[in-house]
Amino acid sequence: MPILPVLADVGTLVREKIGMDRIRAAHAATTVRLPKDHGHLQLLEGSYVRIRQCAPKALEAVRSSVAPMRSC
Repeated sequence: MPILPVLADVGTLVREKIGMDRIRAAHAATTVRLPKDHGHLQLLEGSYVRIRQCAPKALEAVRSSVAPMRSC
């Protein structure tokens, strides 16, 4: 099956018919896309950062409020 002439040399098509200025303008107008996970990993990372900040204080509060165990 022969290749269509328009597909044989895509670079020439882009340079001569479309133009690099038009390609650059189209690329500049694109919006920033979210990662494939839609930002969930970044949210999760933020939660763990908060837990790492609070956990030592919470554990210390629990340790100091628990009465020592008595042996039987």
